[in-house]
Amino acid sequence: NKVPHPFLLFIYLIIVLMVTTAILSAFGVSAKNPTDGTPVVVKNLLSVEGLHWFLPNVIKNFSGFAPLGAILALVLGAGLAERVGLLPALMVKMASHVNARYASYMVLFIAFFSHISSDAA
Repeated sequence: NKVPHPFLLFIYLIIVLMVTTAILSAFGVSAKNPTDGTPVVVKNLLSVEGLHWFLPNVIKNFSGFAPLGAILALVLGAGLAERVGLLPALMVKMASHVNARYASYMVLFIAFFSHISSDAA
C-alpha cells in the first residue's frame, strides 16, 4: 500500500493529461480567454503536432509557474527535517508538555505533522 515514486506520479499525470487532451480535442472543446475573449481550442498532445509543441515548452511551463520555487523550497525543507529527525523530536517534545485539556488538539496537530513526515508518528 505504498505511494509510487514521485517521478512515476508525474509520468502518470502527463499520460492522463495527454489522453484527456486527445479526447477533448476530438470533441472540439474550447474555452474563452478571459483577457481578450478569443476562443482557446484544446490541442491534442498525442498528435505529432502536439508533441512538437509539448516537448520544447515543458521547461517553460514549469519555470513560468510562479509558486514553484516556494513549493520546491518547502518540500526540500520538510524532507531534510524528516531525514535528520527534527519532526519526530518536535512531536515528542510538543506532546510531552501539553495540558490534558488541549490533548485532543495536540493529537490533531501531531496527525498533521505525521502526515508531512510519513514515518515519524
